[in-house]
Amino acid sequence: MAQLPKAPPTSRPKVRLPALVTVEYVTATGETTQSTYPVTPEPALDTTSTLYTGGTANGNLVLVAPADTAADGVLAIRPGMFDDRVFVAVTG
Repeated sequence: MAQLPKAPPTSRPKVRLPALVTVEYVTATGETTQSTYPVTPEPALDTTSTLYTGGTANGNLVLVAPADTAADGVLAIRPGMFDDRVFVAVTG
């Protein structure tokens, strides 16, 4: 599940489009996988609603990870097309 930034209403809020967010699984050996599974369990991540700074979006993503070492990898989350990736530890 991904929680994405949203903004409180201001005269110039920072707007994010969840469709531009990328989430990848990075294996312990440095290989990356993206969510390419054709069916996502409900509730799927809503990628069509606008997010403002401080807000969140919740939903499911399916990522491919090796079963025996999945907990050794990290999630690489890029909140926008031109933003840097943030790495989050996977717990299992």
